[in-house]
Amino acid sequence: MAGGSAAVAAVAAVTACLPNLAGDPLCGNGIIDGVEQCDPGNGGTAVPGCTGCMIDCDGGYHDPSTDHCYFQLSPLAVPNVVASSPQNGCAAPSNGAHVVTFVDQGEVDTLADNLTIAPLAGGGQAPTFPPASADAGTGCVIANESMAKAWNGAACTDLAIPLCEREPVGSRSVPCNGSDWCIQVRATSGQKSYVYHPSSIDPVSAKAYCAGLSPPGVLVIFDSPAEREELLHELLDLPGGSAAPLAFWIGLSRPATSGGDWAWEDGTPVANRALPWGIGAPESGSARAFVVQQTGNADTQLTHSYARGSAQLVCQQP
Repeated sequence: MAGGSAAVAAVAAVTACLPNLAGDPLCGNGIIDGVEQCDPGNGGTAVPGCTGCMIDCDGGYHDPSTDHCYFQLSPLAVPNVVASSPQNGCAAPSNGAHVVTFVDQGEVDTLADNLTIAPLAGGGQAPTFPPASADAGTGCVIANESMAKAWNGAACTDLAIPLCEREPVGSRSVPCNGSDWCIQVRATSGQKSYVYHPSSIDPVSAKAYCAGLSPPGVLVIFDSPAEREELLHELLDLPGGSAAPLAFWIGLSRPATSGGDWAWEDGTPVANRALPWGIGAPESGSARAFVVQQTGNADTQLTHSYARGSAQLVCQQP
């Protein structure tokens, strides 16, 4: 989209809704437990997107399958905002969100079907999505009313009204196993849980660490983009200001000597699930894949495989 006074763009935010939990004795402890949808950990005082430990989407779109909230900033509130700094609007204390990141076409379609956006709307971009329309060299994506399900690559200097995405405030992570963190995410509730081990070790030791848990586990396997996104956001917002991992091993590897095909820990070829790779990946140099996280960056497709001797790790357990 060409820059100009008539050009505007949008970026999204996510959240969900249930009955009022103001009387819940656990509300305000910072842990999303019971029937809570969010928990700011401040005694239950309302914060953007969370009132009485229930999601408050403020007129945006609440996706009940993820408890995410998407909303577009008002053009009057952010005049002449450019896409290169949309986070300034989304991350404002009054919004508590980030520029939307699309994990798959389903998320794009859901927004197009449920959220009324400005005549021209722009958003953040997960690096490898959408594959047909986003040019990695542009850095951002943009859409208008006629192509809301096919966002196209756009220069980050184009004018835009940010479309924001907000995850539920609070944590589903608790300390366990000494220095580890035990984590639950909504996308896999009742199917599996996770253990984040904050010490950096080599990939062989990482695999053995997971196997030694009770019950035995494996390095994490991403079954869906939603699972990957929710888990990474949990790791970026651990309770008590605990440091997020900079890089962690996952259950994706290839033969160490032959340089063969990548496969998940359960034997499934990498192509049989949503591809997790970041831009330029997979690289040569390593037989075990890992995720690189950037504090403050909502991007969730950052799996790489360049040479690395040690990293933190995330296991999954049944």
